[in-house]
Amino acid sequence: MTADVGAGTRGVRAVLAAICGMVLVLAGLGHVAVNLTGARASHFELLIVYVGLVATVGLPSTPRARGRQRRLYVVGVALAVVSVLAPLATPDPALQGVERSVTVAVILTCSLAWAGRPMRGRLRNSLDTAQFCVGLFVADQFAAYGVGSLILIAWPDLGLHSWPLSVVGELVQEGCLLLVIATYGLATPTLVNWSGLRGPGSRWTTWRPIVIAALRVEFGVIVFQLVLALVLGLLHIDLASIGNATFPAAGDWQPTLPVALLLLALLPGVVEELVFRGVIFRAARTRMPLVGAVAIASGLFGLGHLSPDMAPANIASVLGNAFVLGCLAAVAYQRTGSLYAAILAHVLNDTGPALAVVLPHEVMPWVVMATWELSVIGMLPIVFGMFRRQRQRLAAVRSAGRVIESNPLNR
Repeated sequence: MTADVGAGTRGVRAVLAAICGMVLVLAGLGHVAVNLTGARASHFELLIVYVGLVATVGLPSTPRARGRQRRLYVVGVALAVVSVLAPLATPDPALQGVERSVTVAVILTCSLAWAGRPMRGRLRNSLDTAQFCVGLFVADQFAAYGVGSLILIAWPDLGLHSWPLSVVGELVQEGCLLLVIATYGLATPTLVNWSGLRGPGSRWTTWRPIVIAALRVEFGVIVFQLVLALVLGLLHIDLASIGNATFPAAGDWQPTLPVALLLLALLPGVVEELVFRGVIFRAARTRMPLVGAVAIASGLFGLGHLSPDMAPANIASVLGNAFVLGCLAAVAYQRTGSLYAAILAHVLNDTGPALAVVLPHEVMPWVVMATWELSVIGMLPIVFGMFRRQRQRLAAVRSAGRVIESNPLNR
């Protein structure tokens, strides 16, 4: 009886995982379709980035492949490279749409094949794991682009208002990530670090290391932002043009404070950390050194925050900020063993922009100051630890001196 119940539960999980996975696949195919029909065109710069990602982790598999599999690798990468470069020499917009759709289809096929490897139990080495991480990221991005394109086709006026467009884009992105979590959580529960979400308890002593680790992450991000602001100032780049935050204009929907915190801080913090640290970083860590796992998870995390309409300086700033946050969050997760450290750090980092949406501009300097002071609190244990170790060393030296003086041989 128990075995039948267990088999039935596994069957239900498999069906639900297949449904969630099919929704993501259909959304990605929608991205192919809108390019093929010319209804929406993918940005050429993004396609180059994704082709570069797929080719970087795909070509090393070619020498190991045999026969038909090797030919598929070579033909797929060559087709993706040629199709992404073909629009440069093609003046016809209809033909450019076909070429872009071919590029998206090839990249999506490779990404889905790699993203499905955990279901087949084929994460055997670091290269397979890197391909899985890239495949999962690209497939999720294409699904979000597909859903977003279909929404813009259905409601074209949405593209004329930056704030509603950014809210819908945020919901679409986080919704696709939730589908990713549901797919892997149901199909391969061991791939998602559910144990990292187990509460450490109700006592402050068990939460203190997690909170301190999160505050240290925020301190590191603030230091990076200060250094970046100094560098941009020396390069005479306007700091007001840096960032990817969007604010409601006059006449736009104005969210309340709880809604803004939920939509812009809590939801991204939980969902993105579950995927990038709880799935991608955790999978990479099992097959790679810590530095490699942190780099691949944080690099993909940074690419996920870019937009094709950003200026080069803004791209470097947003990518660097997200990469530093991802690196520090991964280290905090690795040291504490709890995803709450990464989630709390992410939520704290996004709370400032969320508050800027609803609070008056005159109040924001006080919010920034409070954030700095909180982050400094996380560094106090390090400072006190340094003083304590220094006192211990001095005490050890004095004790050794008294031992030498009391030795009869030294008299």
